[in-house]
Amino acid sequence: MQFVQFHEGTVDYRLGLVNRTLVNRKLKKIPTFSSEDEEREFWSHATSTEYIDWSKAKERTLSRLKPTIRTNPISPPDSSPPN
Repeated sequence: MQFVQFHEGTVDYRLGLVNRTLVNRKLKKIPTFSSEDEEREFWSHATSTEYIDWSKAKERTLSRLKPTIRTNPISPPDSSPPN
């Protein structure tokens, strides 16, 4: 069996079993962020299990996602000595 241990309880993803402490706890509200940097800083310290009920998560396929074929050229800096 595949178990993931959290400080709140244990989740078995194969059987869909969730420890009662995960089911009955109240989730925190995800704050509104004014910038991507602010959100990145928040999630670098926060634990998603306090904000998201992962037992209700569903697997999704990103069927419209296509690989990029455009390349970005990189030019070396001009290394000639100053005059």
